[in-house]
Amino acid sequence: MDSGIDSKITENEVENIISKLRSSKARDECGFHTNFLKHYKSCFLVPVTHLINLSITQAVVPLSWKVAKLTPIYKPGDKTDPANYRPISILPIFSKIAEKWVANSIIEHLNDSNPGLHPMQFGFRTLHSTENGCLCFC
Repeated sequence: MDSGIDSKITENEVENIISKLRSSKARDECGFHTNFLKHYKSCFLVPVTHLINLSITQAVVPLSWKVAKLTPIYKPGDKTDPANYRPISILPIFSKIAEKWVANSIIEHLNDSNPGLHPMQFGFRTLHSTENGCLCFC
């Protein structure tokens, strides 16, 4: 099956994405945490790159990359009251890497394509903000 994506992620891109992941000891559903992956990234570069490229070329996201681990985080108040907890989702690390690469690829494509993004598009763009948008209309 053709995924429609012509490029593949490189080991260098995987390494850069891993380096930029927020450090955490929270384990995903598979038992990995970002601190572990960052510390041993040289061991993971080849297999992670291969897995992501398989996902891209086959246009299939592994089921294990779609499972988040929900963890309740306590907020102030009565600890026995469920309303005083907020859920956070701990996403699989490998899916974070793949998603970051896909997002970067889409943004790069939109920035480089002709026609690209409209000059008045300020949201979700690097070096653009709502302040820039407001200044254009003043």
